[in-house]
Amino acid sequence: MGRSSTWGCPKGGTTHQGAPGGPGMPRRALFFVRVFLAGKYLGAEPALPYLSPYMRGENLLVSANFASTGVGILNDTGVQFVNIIRIAQQLQNFQDSQQRLAAYVGEDAARERVSQSLVLITLGGNDFVNNYYLVPFSARSQQFEIHDYVHFIISEYKKVLAA
Repeated sequence: MGRSSTWGCPKGGTTHQGAPGGPGMPRRALFFVRVFLAGKYLGAEPALPYLSPYMRGENLLVSANFASTGVGILNDTGVQFVNIIRIAQQLQNFQDSQQRLAAYVGEDAARERVSQSLVLITLGGNDFVNNYYLVPFSARSQQFEIHDYVHFIISEYKKVLAA
C-alpha cells in the first residue's frame, strides 16, 4: 500500500511544535517553505507544478516545479510511494518544458531565458532515509557500509546528471 512521505517525524509527521500548544510542521514542508522564502526574497513568483493545467501561456515564463515526493537518485528509492515521478522523467519534463517555452516565445528567447534561470536540484536525501536508515537491516545497509554507500550514491548521481 502506498503512503505519503512523512518519514523520520514524530507522530503526525511533524518535526517540531509551532506556537506553544500549536501544531507542528510536516518535515517535507520545511524544505518548500525555505524554497518559497528564498524565491520571494529574489522576487520570483511561486512555481507551479509542471503537470498543472495552468502551466501554459504566460505561466511558462515564470517558473516550474518538477519535483516528486519520495524520489531519489536510485530507481528503487520511493517504491513505497504511489505515482512518483522518477528523476529521469523529471529531467525529461524539464526538456519538454523548454520545447513548450520555445514554441511560445521562440527558440532564441527560450534559450536566453533558461540560460539565465536559477535551477535548483535537491536529490539524494530519500536514498539515505528510505533506502538506508528507515528500515532496520535494509537491503542497502546490509549491502554497504555508510561510507561506501555515499560513494555509490555519488557515482549514481553523476550518471543521472550526465544522461
